[in-house]
Amino acid sequence: MTRVLPDSLATPARRGVAAARLGLDLAPLALRRPRLAVELARANRRDPRDPAMIPLLDRAIAVRPSRVLRQRRAELLATAGELSAAAAAWRDLGGAHPGATVAQRVRVLEGRLRETEVEPVWLPDLGPEVEPLAPASKRRILHVLKSAAPERWSGFTIRTLQDLRAQREAGLDPVVVTQLGWPREVGVTEVEPQSTFEGFQQWHLDRGPAYRPRSLPPDVALQDNAEAFMPVVREVRPAILHVHSGYRGGELVLAALALRKRFGIPVVYEVRGLFEAVWSSDPRYNESAELYRRRLAFETEVLHEVDGACVISEALLEEIVARGVDRSKLTLIPNGIDPSALDRAERDPVLRSQLGLDGRLVVGYLGNLDHWREGIDVLLRALAELRARGREDVAVLVVGDGTRRDEWERLARTLGLADRVRFTGRVPHEQVAQYYSQMDLFANPRVDERAARLITPLKPYEAMALGLPVLVSDLPALREIVDPPHRGAVAPPGDAAGLADAIARLLDDPAERARLGEAGRDWVRRERTWAANGARYRAAYERILGPLD
Repeated sequence: MTRVLPDSLATPARRGVAAARLGLDLAPLALRRPRLAVELARANRRDPRDPAMIPLLDRAIAVRPSRVLRQRRAELLATAGELSAAAAAWRDLGGAHPGATVAQRVRVLEGRLRETEVEPVWLPDLGPEVEPLAPASKRRILHVLKSAAPERWSGFTIRTLQDLRAQREAGLDPVVVTQLGWPREVGVTEVEPQSTFEGFQQWHLDRGPAYRPRSLPPDVALQDNAEAFMPVVREVRPAILHVHSGYRGGELVLAALALRKRFGIPVVYEVRGLFEAVWSSDPRYNESAELYRRRLAFETEVLHEVDGACVISEALLEEIVARGVDRSKLTLIPNGIDPSALDRAERDPVLRSQLGLDGRLVVGYLGNLDHWREGIDVLLRALAELRARGREDVAVLVVGDGTRRDEWERLARTLGLADRVRFTGRVPHEQVAQYYSQMDLFANPRVDERAARLITPLKPYEAMALGLPVLVSDLPALREIVDPPHRGAVAPPGDAAGLADAIARLLDDPAERARLGEAGRDWVRRERTWAANGARYRAAYERILGPLD
């Protein structure tokens, strides 16, 4: 059916914004009315960062190639992940309108392109010299990290700390170095070159408060890091450079490979996320843009280049093997739990009353609220579906904080669920078990996207260790945790009605919840402890170095 715009929307700008809101395709409209394209491109305030406006801008620029329109097009190309086209657009703009800002944009995009080169892989330049370095011990491992405890407590830093503990218990000698800019980025103003935390030596690289690595072209920041790592490597003399995923994936591996070229030290890459698909929150672009394709090719090539790799899920291991990486160089190092730190807590009736959960069955989530993949919106819509079916006895408890918390709280209010949903914000680590105890069912409703399909989150393991029944989205990485129906249940990802069905079935069956809770608890405490990872790491290193004794 053709949609007609009312005559009251007389101006081109108003007609264009209305068309966008009605879901009309603006590009054909602009082709018929070139002047309208100019007005729409100038007037669009609905979402000025929406790359869907690019065809409209192309038409508008053909009519009136103003600097404003050309700059907006260049910005949107970068937002859409089309790095080569964005760099070309900024260069063209700089030719007509030179300036420092345009030059900086071009240089940053060139850096992102250089960082993701694969034929051949680009490496920081540490000079032509070869400087063979004998290790202080075959057991000494230098961990190269983007961040670390105690300055930050997150899933990333907690896993790192637990694995350092496990390595020490396995007779290894782990040392930590963090990349340039840490821990200043979390507000630390006095950065000590070395510190000790829980007996682990930590090196911090610092160039003062004026140095802001996030503002630099990526290749420049990596060159700086590689140069800064050199004296640490000479001092520590490790047998292995163990690089953990950085902010964009395997970028720190490039610095480590440059160090391998200089010193002859093998490199192990621990893949802890799939960053090629999480650069954008827009599903139209995050798994199809040039940036995705470049990062995917880059990650694959890096996995071929390193001496060994550790992965955190079976699903991820199989994905990497499917890319042609030799299975023999891969080691599964799963997420885990510390049984001594996770004891069942008696449900505190005072806290329950404070949270407004008295008399309700509680579906809970605990974790990071930064990414849309977590599917908290799906959980809220499932609660709305249950309420529409007459279920007034169900509430949702969301424990944690992040950039999307406000958005999801607004959604709860819009759905009329303000009295049925509690967002607690961040809670002290020592109180986490008490918040878990308020839940009758733990849900991890991740949506179907690349990282969710292949990366196992940490929190379901914790919930299982505390005896909570776990309901997750039916995705490969999550299925391997719960092995339905043996130790958990699944629901279709992104399907609020399907999630509501699964929640209702479990809440109406206390015996099944108890069975799943006990089965999950027994399995995770037997098969998924952090301590067990020490032997796994040792085996990975011995495949490269030979026997460590």
